[in-house]
Amino acid sequence: MSPQPMRPRFHMIFTLPPEQAMEKIEECVKERNEQFRLMKAHPHIQILVSEKEQHFWSPCFSLEFEKCSKGTCMYGLVGPHPGVWTMFMAFYTMLAFGAFVGMSLGVSQWMAKEYAWGFWLLPVLGVLAVGVYLASLAGQRLAAPQTQAMRSLVMEALPEPEEVGDGMLWLPAHEDESNA
Repeated sequence: MSPQPMRPRFHMIFTLPPEQAMEKIEECVKERNEQFRLMKAHPHIQILVSEKEQHFWSPCFSLEFEKCSKGTCMYGLVGPHPGVWTMFMAFYTMLAFGAFVGMSLGVSQWMAKEYAWGFWLLPVLGVLAVGVYLASLAGQRLAAPQTQAMRSLVMEALPEPEEVGDGMLWLPAHEDESNA
């Protein structure tokens, strides 16, 4: 089994107009207001876990709708809350900068014919980077039930799509769909 993408993207095409597709999702979220909340800025919708059920790893569905020749193209992105994503990118940036400093320091020490202890930063930073990556995978696992519920909400709200992009196949299948 291939590893799951960090922030899977998908697209679908529906025959109904974009405004109607957005309204259907909005109605479905209102029915489940205990479980989800919605942020809307035409043509963009963001589905979030309700504050009551939200935890650090809770997912966020970002959906964008645009009119296309076959009806409505919906582009989606599944990921952690933007604040969590930014934090992880900051960690990776700091680790990359640390590796650059360690490499520069090590090369400078080596060229000066001194003990190049700066190179020892590289394996330490590598282990830390693996730790950050493993933490993100653990977060994906913890968010999987909420991700599946969000996927089910979108699939329930909208009619059968005319076309489905590859990314939607990654998302965990609804129990009823997996038994079919």
